[in-house]
Amino acid sequence: MVPEILTAVYSDRRTWLRLWLVASLLALWPVFAGRAVSAQEGARPEDLRIQQMRVQVMPEFDDPRVLVMVQGRAIAYEHQYPVTITFRVPAGAQINQMATVNMDSAGATMEAYEARPDPEDGRWQLVSYELGGAHFFYEYYYDPIVGEREKAFTYLLSSYHPVDEVTVEIQEPKGAEAFRTMPEAVSSRVDETLRLAYHGIEVGALKAGEEASIVVNYSKSGSEPSLTWEQVMALQEGKRPPAVTGSGTESSGFSMRTEMMVFVGGALLIFVGVFVGYRLRLGEASERNPEAYCRMCGAGLKAEANYCHQCGVMVMPGAADQEQTAAAEVRTRRPSGGRRQTI
Repeated sequence: MVPEILTAVYSDRRTWLRLWLVASLLALWPVFAGRAVSAQEGARPEDLRIQQMRVQVMPEFDDPRVLVMVQGRAIAYEHQYPVTITFRVPAGAQINQMATVNMDSAGATMEAYEARPDPEDGRWQLVSYELGGAHFFYEYYYDPIVGEREKAFTYLLSSYHPVDEVTVEIQEPKGAEAFRTMPEAVSSRVDETLRLAYHGIEVGALKAGEEASIVVNYSKSGSEPSLTWEQVMALQEGKRPPAVTGSGTESSGFSMRTEMMVFVGGALLIFVGVFVGYRLRLGEASERNPEAYCRMCGAGLKAEANYCHQCGVMVMPGAADQEQTAAAEVRTRRPSGGRRQTI
């Protein structure tokens, strides 16, 4: 029974071609469907989490305000990128950039973003953009500092997505005295290039919508920044925003490689199906009437045409007559005795 069915399907070449094309489309469907869902819906808060986030808070760095630089690694649902990622930024902050970081080149690609007021809390604005890969970077200025000489501000971090691990570094301004934070820093380091001290605080995990706060106090006369803009540009020339590494990079790469293999395999299936269909069309055209169809593309030839109107190939004049003559000569031959014999 099974051999008879297979024979029937194979004999119907059009049915076989349709089945081949359907199988090819099914092979490509997971790739297209995944990207379509990602592009149309983006990542919901519950489908996207931030694995690691490093925040640098830099008061009076190259501006009298506070510069905040944030970098980290996001984990998207089923590793589908690009995804829409959202961050809470203080209302009225000046956003410098939202970017995707390329781990291979250590370069950052600036992304177009949308900023809108947080409908649930007027202190914040929600800034969203399409994250092209796992690693993100963004920065902004805002002005929370109060006081003339005895200065203080409270840095607030509110995450739109859940975060597994948060580390915050507070930079100590040049010339500051009695610098302290609450909670207290657990580590300190000096940037040898900038000649400025950083104090590290381990925040830990944050749930979506959860807040963390750090109070900063120090004494400093005036509001002169630690570095001028020209000094910052000279120091940063040729450098890229650093990217935070984290576990899971291999699984993300494996996901991308698997997706590429599926895509290439499906494309090859479609190519083979189209090629087989083309050959079947030529075969059918030849079986119907060799003289009336183009030898190259199988299109029906117009009467007394010198060139095929479909593909442009030259029509061989008298080809059919030559084939018939050659066939007649094969069917008959003259024996050595001079008598004509039909074979």
